[in-house]
Amino acid sequence: MKHIQECRAAALKWLEHLRSDPAGYYENLEFFRRYIKEGGLNIVSLGTKDEELEMLRKKHHVHAALLTLDLISKMKKSDQVPGNPLFDLYQEELHKDMHAGHFTEVFLAKLVESKRESDYFADKRTAPPLPPLGTPERKKEEERRDGCLKDARRWLAKLRGEVGVLVVGGPNGLVETIVDIEMTEEVYQHYLHNLRLVMKAGYITLQDVDPKATRIELDRLRPK
Repeated sequence: MKHIQECRAAALKWLEHLRSDPAGYYENLEFFRRYIKEGGLNIVSLGTKDEELEMLRKKHHVHAALLTLDLISKMKKSDQVPGNPLFDLYQEELHKDMHAGHFTEVFLAKLVESKRESDYFADKRTAPPLPPLGTPERKKEEERRDGCLKDARRWLAKLRGEVGVLVVGGPNGLVETIVDIEMTEEVYQHYLHNLRLVMKAGYITLQDVDPKATRIELDRLRPK
């Protein structure tokens, strides 16, 4: 029994490393699986699933790709590209991570633009204090944050395929029409990017948007 408890404690330690250290995913996974096997443990009893491990694997490749992209960008800025074999090697590594993680250059570009690769993975957000009660500034900020929450719920609904709205011009001005929109990779990335932006702007988490929503669900919604 003591051996099983020790294996469980060790497996939980490496699971925490898996979650907090995207760069060391494969090394951490090796140790995690070793203690799972030695202790005859079930990963569900440790608070994870195969789906989360797969999500963490993809996050590892996104993290690696962003680092490589940064190196490529620096080489371009310093005009080190012509005839440089290292540049070709970086390009090759970038495409390997994109293939392994099943993401596109468009997805990476949006992550770079937002300055952070995991905004929609954030479990907590710290919001600055609201202005004093009874002031116009307080009301305005409360309305802004409430608007961000409503927008986030709308983008999540779009990701889930629950809402398809097309704004078109009519005799009485712009009209919203419910339509079926095909969930392509570009549409998915557009919806996801906007969801992350309004969550960040409103200081809200995915749980604030919908307590039933999970990071795994967002990955599953991506078109195959």
